[in-house]
Amino acid sequence: MRKKILVVEDNEDVALGLTIRLAGAGYEVRSASTANEGLRAIDLFEPDLVLLDLLVPGGGGYSVLKGLRKAPHTSHIPVVVITGIEDKEYEAKIRALGVSAFMEKPCEPQELMAVTRELLETAPKIEERILVKTRTRRAGNTPLER
Repeated sequence: MRKKILVVEDNEDVALGLTIRLAGAGYEVRSASTANEGLRAIDLFEPDLVLLDLLVPGGGGYSVLKGLRKAPHTSHIPVVVITGIEDKEYEAKIRALGVSAFMEKPCEPQELMAVTRELLETAPKIEERILVKTRTRRAGNTPLER
């Protein structure tokens, strides 16, 4: 089964470039351009990795990351933040939510691909996340808080 990557990026050119590069490397890729679309896509697409821009409309990447970390079946999905923000306080706030990697825009494609491969090799398997998701839904919890 191919690994799935969700790109949450509002710049169409950047999202397309990432999608083409990742799909060319054999990954199944979807993209979302707003925070709300990102949260829905995480629940429906069940990615193995999320590439996240912090400045997406509709709540920003911070709200996507918070929603991702609150749901038991998505809390362990690795997230690579790709951003142009150079605010160290904000970066610390984001890192506190369990970001796997933090890359500044523009990032080197080879570096991004290396980080992606490494994180996907160590990420929890989708089967493990499905078991947690099933238990969560049986307990009456909602998949992701929006």
